[in-house]
Amino acid sequence: MAKKAKRVTLIYNENAGSAGDSQSDIVDMIERVGFTVTCYSKKKRDLEKALDEPADIIAVAGGDGAVAKVAAQMRPNGCPIAVLPLGTANNIAKSLGIGQPGLELIASWHTERMMAFYPIAAAGPWGRSRII
Repeated sequence: MAKKAKRVTLIYNENAGSAGDSQSDIVDMIERVGFTVTCYSKKKRDLEKALDEPADIIAVAGGDGAVAKVAAQMRPNGCPIAVLPLGTANNIAKSLGIGQPGLELIASWHTERMMAFYPIAAAGPWGRSRII
């Protein structure tokens, strides 16, 4: 019996970085290494829908802002987040040792090397926010 392909929900920030991989390029790479993919924008209504979608991995293609936004809205004990750094600084990806997006990085999701992250809450005059 053939093994069922893992489902990836891709949340893509079309405004991240300057030039590079387009949404269709990223989707093509994810499918080429054996995953099925459903793609969403990082806009609020799309993000809520994306996080309700059944998935084995949530992939975030964007910069620190997109990664933080998705991570802050993830359910505790939810599926893993995979970072595809497309922003300019990509400090979150760098701190996790994640390089530029490519087939090798995406294929590494099959090994499921996971690192825990601990979102915290900060309160101030602006209210209370979860931060990464």
